[in-house]
Amino acid sequence: ALGGVALIVWGMLGQFRSDAPGLALAREQAVELARKTWEDAGVKLDPAQGWVAMAYVDGPGGNEDDFVWKTSGPATYEKLMGNYLAPPLWVVRFARFTGDIGERAEEYHVFLRGAGEVYRIKHALPEARKGAQLSGERVSAVAEGAIQRVYGLGAGKLKTVSSDQTQHPDRKDWLMIYSEALPKDLLKEGEARLAVRVAGDEVAGYRRWIDIPEE
Repeated sequence: ALGGVALIVWGMLGQFRSDAPGLALAREQAVELARKTWEDAGVKLDPAQGWVAMAYVDGPGGNEDDFVWKTSGPATYEKLMGNYLAPPLWVVRFARFTGDIGERAEEYHVFLRGAGEVYRIKHALPEARKGAQLSGERVSAVAEGAIQRVYGLGAGKLKTVSSDQTQHPDRKDWLMIYSEALPKDLLKEGEARLAVRVAGDEVAGYRRWIDIPEE
C-alpha cells in the first residue's frame, strides 16, 4: 500500500520530483501520529465518540512551486521546499457525522511531512462555540507567539500584511497575515507569507506560503 502511495506522490510532482522529499509513512501511521498530535494538545479524538479519521496525500507542483521554479530557479526552490513551499504531505482530517448538526462543523486537521513531522495544523470550530473576544494588540501577541514557537521567527522579522476579524455570536476570530523579507538573491519575485488563525484566544491554525504578485 505504501509503495502505491509513493508512486502517486511522485506522479504528482512532475518537474519538481527530483527536489521534493518523499513520505515515509503508511496511512495507518499517519492517522495515529495525527491523533497523538491532538492528544498532546489536550484533545482526545475518540472513535467511540464519533470521531472519524480520513487521510489523503497532497503533493507539491501547484502554482507557487511553478512560480518559484521559473522566477528564482531550482536552487531557491530547493531551499524553500519544506518551509514556504509545502512538501508532499499526509493530510489527516478528523470529523463527526452524527450528533448535533451545529457541532459537526468542528474538525481537526494535521498535515504531516517526511517521517511524521507536523508541518501545520488546523482546527475548525462551530460558529456558536463560545470563546474570547480579543482586541487587536492581544491577538497580535497570540499570533506572533505562535510564529515564534512554531517557526522560530521573532516579531522583529515580521511585517503585518492584514488582520481580519470575524464576529461570531459569542466569540471573535482573527486571521493574521504577516510577511518575512527574504533576501532578494534568494527569492527574486513574490513574497514569503505566514498566517495564523486565532479562534477566541486559541491558535486554530497556521501556515506558510509564497504569495504570487497579481501581475
